Amino acid sequence: MADTQRPASRRSLHLGSLTIPWWWVIVVALLPSAFLLGGASVAFGGRGLGYALAGIAMLATARTSGRPIPWTLLGVGSLTIAVGDVAVVSAGPESVANAEIGLVGLWAAAGYLLGAAGLWLLRPGGRSHGLLDGLIVAIGGLAVGMTSTLIPMLSETNESSVDQTVLVVGAFAIVVRLAAGARLVSDLRPLPAEGWALAAWLGLDFVGNALWVASLGSVRAAIMGVLWFAAAMALGVLAVAPSRTVLEREPGSGRRAWMTRTRALALAGAAVVPMLAFWFRRDDPFGWILLAMGMTTFALVVARMILVTEDLARHRNQLDHMAHHDPVSGLPNRAMFERRMRELRSGDDPPEVAVLYVDLDDFKDINDRFGHEVGDLVLAEAGERLKASVRGHDMVA
Repeated sequence: MADTQRPASRRSLHLGSLTIPWWWVIVVALLPSAFLLGGASVAFGGRGLGYALAGIAMLATARTSGRPIPWTLLGVGSLTIAVGDVAVVSAGPESVANAEIGLVGLWAAAGYLLGAAGLWLLRPGGRSHGLLDGLIVAIGGLAVGMTSTLIPMLSETNESSVDQTVLVVGAFAIVVRLAAGARLVSDLRPLPAEGWALAAWLGLDFVGNALWVASLGSVRAAIMGVLWFAAAMALGVLAVAPSRTVLEREPGSGRRAWMTRTRALALAGAAVVPMLAFWFRRDDPFGWILLAMGMTTFALVVARMILVTEDLARHRNQLDHMAHHDPVSGLPNRAMFERRMRELRSGDDPPEVAVLYVDLDDFKDINDRFGHEVGDLVLAEAGERLKASVRGHDMVA
């Protein structure tokens, strides 16, 4: 895979391993201030502007990236969301007041599902849990099918029904993308700066969408606009940052897996947000069906995180054992012996240590007469007998 990482520049902001051009920092700092002065349209205006910029950055990245398809899907998905938002804002305040109705909902749902596909393909390589992956993809595909059925419904169903149907499908698309993003974040172990940018995008966008779906009258549209815009800017960081190649490499063998069983289960707390949002739409039975699908997807993703964590722990233990033990006798090797000696000699009051050297007489004759396989068996048996002859805290290496 070609390395697409560009050299760091003095005109960049450095946050750990993350490098962000200053022009992007200025855009992020200045544009949200305009939303605080606007009316209801600023919510969709902020999201449309943010995703338009992020989409352009993603498509530009796709041209130079070693993995163009995921970045293209993310870029097209971002621009799809922007098109729907620009359309509803340009139509005037009346359209903004009913922005959940009509094609704007379909544009947003399609954009979220395209983004989910891009996140799914962008994940670093690793062990695939086929059953869980298949279930998650199947449920996501079902959401796409439900979204496509809304197109004829727009001309055949009354406004209220379309409003609720588009709303719940869009909410489910949001949950699907959140699940795909959480899956990617969990695979970026240990979590780099780019992973935090990805998590910020998913979190801010999810909060903005939850506020809109819940129709909380006490929340100003400007707040949702700022949240959506900030989320899109965090997404754009992944494209404009020269250090983005952390998302295009195979995962390293970190000393600890970022995602633990406890943290994975704690993610289930995020399920409370869409449940509260749907509580405001509890009279719509179709919404509860989609909510159940979304929660099922979320539960499957959390289960997959737990399985991946257990795989990493098992493989890490196997590699550690192979690195510090002799493959023939199963005894600690020289590296393990030297490390143990350094540990014993360190500190202000090191304990008394005795080292006994044991040699097997005429061992070469055994190899020459009976072969190396028999010689290996002799070494293994000698090691077992030596371990049985010493105390439990003594080392036989």
